[in-house]
Amino acid sequence: MAEELKLLPDEEVIKRGGAVGHGRGLKNGELILTNKNLIFLRKNIFGKTKRILTFPLSEIRVANGQVQAKVGKTDFMSCSLDVYFQSGLERFPVAWENDAQDWADSITETITGVPVKKREDAWLEETLALADSAAGVINRFRRALGAKDRLSAPCPGCGASLKGISGETTKCPYCGSYYTF
Repeated sequence: MAEELKLLPDEEVIKRGGAVGHGRGLKNGELILTNKNLIFLRKNIFGKTKRILTFPLSEIRVANGQVQAKVGKTDFMSCSLDVYFQSGLERFPVAWENDAQDWADSITETITGVPVKKREDAWLEETLALADSAAGVINRFRRALGAKDRLSAPCPGCGASLKGISGETTKCPYCGSYYTF
């Protein structure tokens, strides 16, 4: 493999995948990401490599700290990995949108050295932030309307669970101790 790709001594393969095209070509090629280059192997119908195209990672545009490797649409049913180089756009049609996103994430991680936050994690963080925000709004309304919070705490005397309303004092039914919430 190293002879076919002509890798440099300090170059290593990070990701490799098939069923990829280049430009408007068929998806019968192979895409390889190394720590230095993005390599496309154009294959013939028998799977033999016809041509090797090498794109240096150092030539990929970075705008506002964002690596310009994105999911693109080639038409209403097909998607691609779109990589914006200093010399222009290189499009790599792939079978699935998730494939394009995985390639874009891998390229970004390789260039920046920082793991890309996965979409599932981002969705969870956004949901939790929204829930915190909604809880804050609800609590502000409750305080504005004079509502008191219902609380629970362990009894200081015996450890039994006590329930009460903020600002009020409760007597423990087990040991008779008093507790102010």
